[in-house]
Amino acid sequence: MKEGNLRKYLKEEYYLQDNDGNIYFKSFNTGKIELLNGVDIKSFKLLTNFYSCDKNKIFSESKLLKENYSTYTDYKSYGYFKIDNSLYWYGKKIQNDFKEELILISEHFFTDGKNLFVNGKRFPFEKESFIILNKFYAKDKSTVFHSDEIISEADPSTFKVLYEYEGLSKDILAKYSFIKDSGYSSWAHDKKHVYYCEEIFLKGIIDAASTVVIDIHILRDKNHVYYFDKIIDEADSNSFQPILNLNKKTYDNIGLSTPFYRDNQNIFYLQEHASNENKDQIIPIKKLKQKQRKTVLQELLGHSKELGLKENEILMIKNFL
Repeated sequence: MKEGNLRKYLKEEYYLQDNDGNIYFKSFNTGKIELLNGVDIKSFKLLTNFYSCDKNKIFSESKLLKENYSTYTDYKSYGYFKIDNSLYWYGKKIQNDFKEELILISEHFFTDGKNLFVNGKRFPFEKESFIILNKFYAKDKSTVFHSDEIISEADPSTFKVLYEYEGLSKDILAKYSFIKDSGYSSWAHDKKHVYYCEEIFLKGIIDAASTVVIDIHILRDKNHVYYFDKIIDEADSNSFQPILNLNKKTYDNIGLSTPFYRDNQNIFYLQEHASNENKDQIIPIKKLKQKQRKTVLQELLGHSKELGLKENEILMIKNFL
């Protein structure tokens, strides 16, 4: 069926109807349009998460899930749906003989009172000690979860969230292979490791106990400062900080080409490589050739008012000219 021969059903973007009253679903992944077979249009209604039903049938998108059902429960969030005693997640049956009810704990963590459900997966958990740490991290006395993954090496008793944010740009995600999540993500640590989402970060290199997140992509421990997975040369971990804690968009808005950082002795500059982004690094400004260093620092001084630079910072910058 061609979309041009159809109209939106009840102004819904993904449900369409032809002149004979037949209902179609347009896949938001592939754009393919498929008929919902045998719909009773008089009793047909849309539910949440692309579930729909009439008096006899229940559908997920265009797929028939159950005919001649007795009852259903639409949990209205994160794809959970119960038909009679079967539990579904986005149209996939995940449990038969499910007589309990799901209870939303927080965000996408659910429970039936005995088990934890995350993204359609079921986990045993210790309900009395279970706590939500942020949108994706949670733990009980024996297990740390990141969404629907168990962090097997994490120590629940010392596990803490270090930093959380609402996503990175696509160029950053493409540049650094260990970053997977383009949405809400977190840094965390325990007495043994630092974690980006569920992945152990710089295992055996970074000191977990002393790690602090300075910025989305900059961490420090008692020994070093790290730009993603690279050690920043000559940076003092005790005093390293942004010239001003602005994100990249703010720098762009005031006309600065890149963020700047400093410690007690040096000013640092994000050197980007147009031909090979994996070579991007934060370097001491003194490593730039004199002409480039002068241009870069004059740009920084030219925005001293917008950045709110202090007198000692301005003096420090001038000393490197």
